[in-house]
Amino acid sequence: MIKLSIIIPYYKTLEYTKELMNILIPQLTKEVEVILIDDGCYEKEIDNYKIKVIHQDNKGVSNSRNKGLDLAKGKYICFIDSDDKISTNYVSSILNKIDTEEFDYCLFSWQGIGRIKGNFIIKDEAPIWNTSVWNCVYKSDNIKNIRFDETLQIGEDEKFNKQARKGKRANIEDILYYYYTEREDNLTGRYMKKEITEKVSDVIKSQLIIYQKAVSKIGGIETWLYEFFKEFSNYYEILFVYKVADYKQLNKYKELVKCVQFNNQKFECNKYICASNQDNIADNINSIDNFYGIIIQADYKAMNWNYRQHPKTNVHIAVSEVAKNGVDLKDVKVIYNLLKLEELKRVLNLITCTRLSKEKGYEKMKLFVNKLKRNKIPFIWTVFVDNIPAEKVDGLCFRQAVLNDANYIANADYYITCSDTESWGYSTAKAFELGVPVVATEYPVLYEQGLIQNINGYIVKQDFSNIDEVINKMYNNNLKGFEYTKKDNPKQWKEVLNMAKKKTDYKKEEVKGYPVRSLKNIVFAEENINAVVGTEFIVQNRDRLNYLIDNNAVEYLGDD
Repeated sequence: MIKLSIIIPYYKTLEYTKELMNILIPQLTKEVEVILIDDGCYEKEIDNYKIKVIHQDNKGVSNSRNKGLDLAKGKYICFIDSDDKISTNYVSSILNKIDTEEFDYCLFSWQGIGRIKGNFIIKDEAPIWNTSVWNCVYKSDNIKNIRFDETLQIGEDEKFNKQARKGKRANIEDILYYYYTEREDNLTGRYMKKEITEKVSDVIKSQLIIYQKAVSKIGGIETWLYEFFKEFSNYYEILFVYKVADYKQLNKYKELVKCVQFNNQKFECNKYICASNQDNIADNINSIDNFYGIIIQADYKAMNWNYRQHPKTNVHIAVSEVAKNGVDLKDVKVIYNLLKLEELKRVLNLITCTRLSKEKGYEKMKLFVNKLKRNKIPFIWTVFVDNIPAEKVDGLCFRQAVLNDANYIANADYYITCSDTESWGYSTAKAFELGVPVVATEYPVLYEQGLIQNINGYIVKQDFSNIDEVINKMYNNNLKGFEYTKKDNPKQWKEVLNMAKKKTDYKKEEVKGYPVRSLKNIVFAEENINAVVGTEFIVQNRDRLNYLIDNNAVEYLGDD
């Protein structure tokens, strides 16, 4: 019985494929088959390996993978790109998971080498941006009627996964795959990975082509592109061409139009529009309608820029009269930018005040964030911490801890705690007394503090098995009325202390100077302080304070 089929599309990556085979072949057993699809290279050397090799005319990576799916006999199926590498325990780890756990799909961890660097440990679902098929094992019965869309310019992996990654998920946290993004022949490497989808010799055709050199995380041009695609993607066949792009913005565009990274390809279209101020690929464009447009999206006069017109450009569109007047041109048409806001959804306002230690559930907080995103719940989660972490967690807004956090907690929809255990939990108690519901991972003292499921909060099991249910209740506010009985009682302390009442006149000690926190590991000579990041001390005068703040050496703590 074949337990595992490994499908490998091949395209001009001989030396890298040899490296891959030297690692893969020794791992193979009678329970594993390897299907390598030679996509139009007719490379005979790969026939020497004791695997199934299929030679075909060049039809693209999606067709190659589909051919492999048609031939696969394994109970489970996985994919490897021919210019990547795998670990020496790749096969044994997958077979062990197949033998010990029933699953519909299984994700495993991987390492990025090149432009994408680092270890990506997948303990739950893969990051939203990681839409490739090479870090997953699929149950054959679940994907036998699913195929890669051979008509897509880009995003075929993502579309396949939306259909294939359903049912029971498993995870292998070991790194089994090494993803290379900067090989010497990176053109063919990118072709295999669909970062570009055509060979240089091909002509890419579309009805309308929009070009923008760089897509940033935020900006007016980025918004214009999205709004334009939203409005017209159902009217016209649109191809978006770019050189560099923020992956989140690009993923938004991919939901609406085809996207291709520019690598000196040739294009043919009815109409072409350039959205870049100083970069134009019109030389690579053949417009059947002789329409070579450019969008004037800047005030050239105010920026003291000179507009350099491309020889082919014959249509000028400005986004405002100001933009039009900023260029010395005739026949400039003003068309205001589109904006159509979707119906606003309720945004959850979440808050946590904690140390970022293991027992306080930092890793669980990140898992919680991913679950909120996958459930498409809009949220703002503010986290007050002792030290802001160096890593950026998309969805968590880290802030330096403040002494008086009650006002922040009072304005939240929910207080979140993901601790493994607590002896009491002051922030939780504070939330209850402020009338703020608590969402907490289950630990014993919660009930002693007064958490009542579905009344003043929700309990998440430590293994997160009920997280989707809890998130749904949070968003739909299914609490059956808020109730809480105050637990603390000063009388008990008076009884324990058992002393006569004695009023003291305490004169508050005046703090002289300005309290600050160090932002650097540095010696502050005037204060005689050998500080590390986070050291708190007093600066004696305002001029000295301003100097240190201007040099980003300290932050002032006096406003809390």
